[in-house]
Amino acid sequence: MSTTTFVLCVVGHFFFSLFMHSFFLHRYVTHEQFTMSRFWERVFYFLTWFSQGPAFLHPKAYAMMHLEHHEHSDTKKDPHSPLNFSRSRLGLDFAVAAPRMMLATKRLYFQIKQEAHAIVELYRQRKFPEWRWFEGFASSRSIMIVMGGLFASFFLFFAPTWWCWLLLPISILSGPIQGGIVNWCGHMWGYRNHILPDNSRNTWALSTLTLGELFQNNHHHDPKRINFGERWFEIDPIYWMILLFSKLGIVRLKPGLEVSVRI
Repeated sequence: MSTTTFVLCVVGHFFFSLFMHSFFLHRYVTHEQFTMSRFWERVFYFLTWFSQGPAFLHPKAYAMMHLEHHEHSDTKKDPHSPLNFSRSRLGLDFAVAAPRMMLATKRLYFQIKQEAHAIVELYRQRKFPEWRWFEGFASSRSIMIVMGGLFASFFLFFAPTWWCWLLLPISILSGPIQGGIVNWCGHMWGYRNHILPDNSRNTWALSTLTLGELFQNNHHHDPKRINFGERWFEIDPIYWMILLFSKLGIVRLKPGLEVSVRI
């Protein structure tokens, strides 16, 4: 396999994982922007696990933590605000502070997943999508080792040069890395369409590379809005995929959602 082909495969996997992260975990499970049948829910459950591999993010724990992020955005109670970790107003210390933010997020995520944090009680009455036996299967140590081995095997058999192995951690930790990028950039760098009490930003330069997720200021202004883009130049690829899935009968849009753009 040529170096170009190999890198394209790794990049393709990253974007597949990113799509499942944004479409399923973020917009469906957490914000309930649309509905789907139990069949399709489990299809996307499986695809999320398959794409994220050993670092699979459990939907319910992910949703609880993310809802707390919205509830306490950029305050001391925010589970992953870069403002709580960066000593630079411009976030220029991201190489040091961003990993600290991600490690703190990891600790809280596992506490919520194990129902060992008070946050769980706050959302006890809300019904999140669950597939308990599959989650138990996906989080078992043996399956995580197998998935990590499968990811590494692709590199072992197809990586044409040594430096390609530097991409392996990105593949294995795609979900957490994507979350770290969005939380850091989307609350540090960019412009604002809405004056909000938090520091959410629209990071236009990286928005396409995150499939629309970095229009964070728009999203924090209206978390239920299906289109993260608002202005004509703010393109949200996931929104268009949701519309396509709606036409195909895979998802059902909720009536009354604002999807238009403004100049």
